[in-house]
Amino acid sequence: MVARGHKFLTFLQFRIVLPLVLLSAAFLRYNAISLVYLLCLLVTPLLRIPSKSSMQGATGRFLRCMIVVGLLPVLGHIVFQITLVSVANDSNPYGDMFSNCSSKERLLRQIGFQRLDHASKANILRLVVPDAIVFITAIVTLVMAQRVFKVERMVCASTSHAPLLGTKTRSPSKNFVRLIMDLTQNALLLAAGVIVPSVLGVVYFLVFLSVLTLWGCYKSMGRLFGFFRILLLMYTGSHIIVLHLYQFQFFQEALDPEDLIARMLGLTGVVKTTCEDVDSILIHDHVRWSSFVNVGLLLALYWILAFNMFIWRRRWRALRESQESVSSFQSTGPRGLVSQTQNETGSMVFSGSLNEEDEPGETEPRPVTDERLMDNYEYREYGARKASLVTGEQRSTKSKRLSVASKASGSHVDPDQKRSVENDLATSGNSGVVPESTNDLFKRKPWMSIIVLIMRQSYVLTLIAMMAWSITYHSWLTFALLLTACILWMMPNSRRACLRASPFVLVYAELLLMAGYIYNMNLKDELPSTAGTYKLAEVGLKRFTDPCVHLSLQAFYTLFVVLTMRQYISEVPCRGSEEEEGIRMQPRSKVTFLDKLIPRDFQKTAYDSKTMVFVGRI
Repeated sequence: MVARGHKFLTFLQFRIVLPLVLLSAAFLRYNAISLVYLLCLLVTPLLRIPSKSSMQGATGRFLRCMIVVGLLPVLGHIVFQITLVSVANDSNPYGDMFSNCSSKERLLRQIGFQRLDHASKANILRLVVPDAIVFITAIVTLVMAQRVFKVERMVCASTSHAPLLGTKTRSPSKNFVRLIMDLTQNALLLAAGVIVPSVLGVVYFLVFLSVLTLWGCYKSMGRLFGFFRILLLMYTGSHIIVLHLYQFQFFQEALDPEDLIARMLGLTGVVKTTCEDVDSILIHDHVRWSSFVNVGLLLALYWILAFNMFIWRRRWRALRESQESVSSFQSTGPRGLVSQTQNETGSMVFSGSLNEEDEPGETEPRPVTDERLMDNYEYREYGARKASLVTGEQRSTKSKRLSVASKASGSHVDPDQKRSVENDLATSGNSGVVPESTNDLFKRKPWMSIIVLIMRQSYVLTLIAMMAWSITYHSWLTFALLLTACILWMMPNSRRACLRASPFVLVYAELLLMAGYIYNMNLKDELPSTAGTYKLAEVGLKRFTDPCVHLSLQAFYTLFVVLTMRQYISEVPCRGSEEEEGIRMQPRSKVTFLDKLIPRDFQKTAYDSKTMVFVGRI
């Protein structure tokens, strides 16, 4: 218990205290030393927490380097101030050789050393104390990490001969945490893209729209998204560094904040330095709150991307090691180790991929077990024995589920489905592998039935969002949305019409978003506001004081269109089917990370309770 508590304190020290100290030291002043602290801050989320293995690797080396990084500026301040005092005399007072804005003074100030005779007490603390705090924090973190290393080594030595019982199982809470992290990642992509519309920020906005569109189309970048996330992580880190460097006096003099290139790139000068008062932090005039929030959003996005990349990399290594260790078992065991199941939301869940939430399952058919979400590296011999124990009780369970589904739905069971169930049962009895249809029929939980009902009626939310968009932003371009919504709503079969029109509405909405994004860049003099005697604001090209709020609201409206298109894509027309609206639901082989949150309602794979059926008919 003591070891576990100490490990938790070390985790807090490494993941919270040390990053906060580095963040404060990096943004309380802008010089070369603070840039080094910023680089250390960006490296921190890429490292593993202190443990027996990590302390012998990159984490241990990083903490030792942090002590050196914190010690050198402290020694530099001491040596520099002692030198200024020692050479001072009546003819050359303290700091006389480094007058304000001279070449020597500017060079040393950009490095991080400057005279303090005219500085206030608060500025002295801001310029000197952060280095000492970083040094002390690095020492404390290293000492706590070394203790964790010793405790874990003692525990491993005492339990080295103890037998290992059981197998590693995946906690549902970890899957939920990863889902929340992915949702947060996409929300931060939108926020980082619209907070300051610019050429550098449009990358995040385009990535968000791409992810949203691919999700609505049941498409995915697959395993390539893991590598794309690494590139996005590097781009976000470079963006933060560029914004930090632009606060230097040298870079603002080389590229004025009002210059066209600076405004296009979104390089906002927040801090300015004057020769009259080089010790104080002054803020540029007419700086909006979004410029301050921009850096915070980028840091949060970088942290989330680093966390997700760390999970992806760990799963990659675990999968590769497991494939090497079970290569001999694959040749003699079942036909495969990666399981394909269907969860209670109706979504096809493929386990064993590098990142189940981001990367959809493979399109090749794979054998199925009755274990849900079991990793292929956890299957082992236990899974092989369990797959061979298919009894007549499981076959009777399938027949019971089929009869219950027919009674609950009030209709007869499709003969083709019944025949396929019998074939699956016969196959399972011969091959020893539980077929996919074993988990096809189940009774939905009430909350799941409510979500399915909302998804079926998502077109209503889309029509309301289209009308709300046109009412919130009056223009001729949004009038097209209002007209389209009214026409679709007046049609006899409005649901089918809205579903089929959703791809075109989505393209139109994304074009409106891109036009509004470009027109809200800091290009007031370059982009016209009128065309002759006609105001472009009446068309829809209007500038806002805080464009991030309006772009976020428009993206929120677009989300409902994506939901409707997603519902349309999932309803694939099937020949010979006579459904209520001529559309039949079919399971698809691809799955994205949000499928667990918003299910696909596959027909004849689940049924609702009588109460929920009654509620749905109201």
